[in-house]
Amino acid sequence: MAVTIDGTTGVSLVQDGVVTAADLAAGAVSGNILQTKTFIPTTHNENSSTTFADSLVTVNITPSSTSSKILVLTHSAIQVFAGARNDTGGITRLVRVNDGTLTQLASHSFYNSHDAMGSSNAVQIFEHDSYTVLDSPATTNELTYKIQMKVIVANAIRYSKHYTGDNEEPAEITVMEIAG
Repeated sequence: MAVTIDGTTGVSLVQDGVVTAADLAAGAVSGNILQTKTFIPTTHNENSSTTFADSLVTVNITPSSTSSKILVLTHSAIQVFAGARNDTGGITRLVRVNDGTLTQLASHSFYNSHDAMGSSNAVQIFEHDSYTVLDSPATTNELTYKIQMKVIVANAIRYSKHYTGDNEEPAEITVMEIAG
């Protein structure tokens, strides 16, 4: 006997020929990746303040279910610049913004002590900054995930582009919605 799928036999997910994100989430197996968003900036951003400022590493995602988890993966080079002194440092943090409310998910600090020996040359520290966080936002609002940065003891902190001769290291942020 032939089977006809036309929406009249209880196969409502394909009734109109369109499967939506909500349809997928409703029938998704826990742990499946429902969607992925990635952003790679093409330049860097600097902050010379002790107050957090946004880097260019930011991405938006709208979960299809309140039970979804969001896996956040970031990587970037970071440079911290200072004048002739004995220490240099900065802080980065990964945050989520939901309907105007900012939530810090993780943070890193970078610090280097050195002997400037009275030199007037600027000193720099080069680091790699990576985050891997599994977030449970419990919402279907559009979410923004981003990296923010500030100086501890420095003239400036640069995020997302590192130059070493002819080589560049771009930053990247990837978010994945995981079925809950």
